[in-house]
Parts: sequence; C-alpha cells; structure tokens
Amino acid sequence: MKTVIPSRRLTLFAALAVTIAAAGWVGGQEEITVQPVLRQAEQAPVRASIEAVIPAPPASAAIDVEKLQQRTMSSDFGDMFPSRSWLPPPPPPPKPAPPRAPPLPFTFFGRMVEDGQTIVFLSRQDQTFTAKAGDTIAGSYRVEEIGPATVVLTYLPLQERQVLNIGAIN
Repeated sequence: MKTVIPSRRLTLFAALAVTIAAAGWVGGQEEITVQPVLRQAEQAPVRASIEAVIPAPPASAAIDVEKLQQRTMSSDFGDMFPSRSWLPPPPPPPKPAPPRAPPLPFTFFGRMVEDGQTIVFLSRQDQTFTAKAGDTIAGSYRVEEIGPATVVLTYLPLQERQVLNIGAIN
C-alpha cells in the first residue's frame, strides 16, 4: 500500500522547514555593536540637535499642583447618588380618629312629672343632679330632651349627642 501525502500538507511542511532554516541563518549572522558612552563635552551638541527636533514644552504647560487636590462637594448638589429601593412605599399612616365624647358618666336615679314637665334625677359617683330639658349638668352636658325611655344629652365640648336609656314608664 502506498501512502499518499496530500499536497496541502506537503506544502505546509516545506514552508515550515524553509522558515526554520531562514531563522537559523539570520540568527547566526547577528553582530554585536558597542556604542561608546559620550562624554559630557560630547553630549552638548547631541542635546542641542534633539532640542531642535523636539522643542521644550512652554512654561505655561507647568502643572498646577493646587488643581490636583481633591475637590469637596458643596451641599448645593444634594445626594447625587441616592439609594433606591424597589420595594413599594409603605402605606401612609392611618389618620387619627376624630375625638369622641367620653362614655356617659351618669346613671338614671329616677324621674318626676311636675306641671306636665318631666324632671330626671341623675347621679355621678356621689353627686345627684336634677334636670329638665334645656338644663346644663356639670358644665359639660346639656339635656336636650327627655322621652319615655331615653334621655338625650349633648356633650358640649364636641357638640356630640348621647342617649341614656332610662326604661319605660309603667
């Protein structure tokens, strides 16, 4: 059996061999050149010729060191990079409940009808009050009406009406 090397592979091997041979031939011919160090007197003309080609920077190009100092931010800018949250905002606080009248401090003690007008007896702790419609009790309650089963009182600071159950007349 005959082994056939494809022409492309053969071409690549030939190119590799030629490259290696050329690198060895060029590397073997390298000469080392030593340049003498110029003395101080000899450097002046060289320096002058370099400055003729590359001019020195103007004096205005000097670096202002004060400009390189870190700047401070004034409060006029505010928070330039505020933190943000993707959470929904919290619900607003609940509104305070409107003021309410305190529970009625009176208990029904009794009633009396005199000249067609009903008078009720109310007690609070150790005090007893007699009242008819339109009277003010303890400076903060006004008797609005006296019915057969209820007494309607108004808490004066808030103008709130409250009902005291007294039971029906037998």
